[in-house]
Amino acid sequence: MDTAEIKKETKDRMQKAFQHIQEKVQKMRTGPANSSLLEGVKVSSYGSEQELKHIASISCPDARSLLISPWDQNTLKDIEAALIKSDLGMAPQRDGKVIRLRVPELTEERRQELIRAFKKDVEKARVEFRQIRKMMNEKVRKLLKEKEISEDMAKDTENDIQEMTDEFIKKVNELSEKKQQELMQV
Repeated sequence: MDTAEIKKETKDRMQKAFQHIQEKVQKMRTGPANSSLLEGVKVSSYGSEQELKHIASISCPDARSLLISPWDQNTLKDIEAALIKSDLGMAPQRDGKVIRLRVPELTEERRQELIRAFKKDVEKARVEFRQIRKMMNEKVRKLLKEKEISEDMAKDTENDIQEMTDEFIKKVNELSEKKQQELMQV
């Protein structure tokens, strides 16, 4: 492994960690109903797990509700069970051949609760970036110890890894600020 591979691996790992926190942010409800609230809901039907969006259409008839229309009516009970299990904070209501989800208003208390949970997730992402930095710097030091790279090259690579870490932490901080502002808007 050389320094270019270490830098690439660092960037790839940090990008995956950043995408993970971005996905969590997208799932967090801040405003009107949105089909992205149901992203990642897995439904067990016909002996396998599938994402909800692959077995039903999801629409937003108004700002406070979601409408789920399964393509196969036999999956209606499975979808309802998956929605209950997913801990969305919304109770599914079967309405003939569709399921309705009423999106409750965000109270001030709930907004504060979401912000606290989100801050914990953001801090976990920062810690993960620092752990990646530490692991990659150890690889650089190992190369240096084995005399595969020079001290200058090791120092430059460690500086590049630090710059990547700073860049991703800055991205997460910006994402955090934006989401907190969205959560506090009434």
